[in-house]
Amino acid sequence: MREVRILALCPPRHTDPVSARLLRALAQPGLAGLQVEVCHVPYGFRTFSDAADSAPSPEARALLARAEEADAFITASREPEADGTEHPGTGPLLAALDRLTCYADPAGAPLAGKPTAVLTTSETDVVSPVPCTDIELLLLGTDCEIVGPRTVSSRVPEALWEQADGSLAISDPCVAMRLLLHLRRTERAVRSASPGRGDGFYG
Repeated sequence: MREVRILALCPPRHTDPVSARLLRALAQPGLAGLQVEVCHVPYGFRTFSDAADSAPSPEARALLARAEEADAFITASREPEADGTEHPGTGPLLAALDRLTCYADPAGAPLAGKPTAVLTTSETDVVSPVPCTDIELLLLGTDCEIVGPRTVSSRVPEALWEQADGSLAISDPCVAMRLLLHLRRTERAVRSASPGRGDGFYG
């Protein structure tokens, strides 16, 4: 059975360490049939409409190449404020997603048609999650397959445990189970669309 390759996208380095650390924990080896690769989108990633008359930057080309090889995607970013205000780090991630889903781009739209899961994170309790994030609104306008609803992870710093070797583990069983179920639903969406990849976790 070939592994399902999931590209986990998060905001640029140092802009959203909470989401990045959660993805690091998810990307630890040990999930049978899955390979999760964490990718920080680069700063200054221009949308296709902003860069229509110029070639993609080296960073953009590298991300497009990695996305082409992925079977599915995860996005992780901060849960918006109650009034809908997005975290500053979400902007570059939105720009990258816009580029990855744009058919007009000569480089193609590697995210189009592939299962995509949306995760949001918070350092505190999220009592009333917003109905829809800007990332979900963008993806709803594309033909990617959203594996929803999104998973909202509260109090993430308390849910992560740094091990002696520097790796991260999710110590909160409730957080771990919700994320694992979302990962496995994303895997199932890939294998259902491509039966030749094996029966997978669900048999």
